Amino acid sequence: MADSLNTAGRVKLRTSALRAYTMLLALIVIWLFFQWATIDQNHPYGLFLGAINFSKLLQQMAVTGVLAVGMLMVIVCGNIDLSVGAVGPINPEATPATVKKDTTRQAKSPPPRPARQPAPAKSRITRSK
Repeated sequence: MADSLNTAGRVKLRTSALRAYTMLLALIVIWLFFQWATIDQNHPYGLFLGAINFSKLLQQMAVTGVLAVGMLMVIVCGNIDLSVGAVGPINPEATPATVKKDTTRQAKSPPPRPARQPAPAKSRITRSK
């Protein structure tokens, strides 16, 4: 801490720390803006920072997150290959063609009901004698 203070008593931040704090501040400002923008009569405190919205955001970010982790692993291993991101759009088309339908875990359906026999039709024609 002593090396981060200069003689005037000011806090001196490294450039990398300043960038990180600036990004964090920008993220907080964006969150507060969207929280303010979602205020209405039914939700006086806004909807953006709610649990349901976070759940929906996480569901929507799942595919991008998996691709990002895959890219991280490729770059960390030293095989810097940015074409891994091009596989993402191919995945939804290729998956149904390669996945075998698992019939062992499906619930057994009840046996079919026997077909109902129609009631015999009553004759409306009367015979006169």
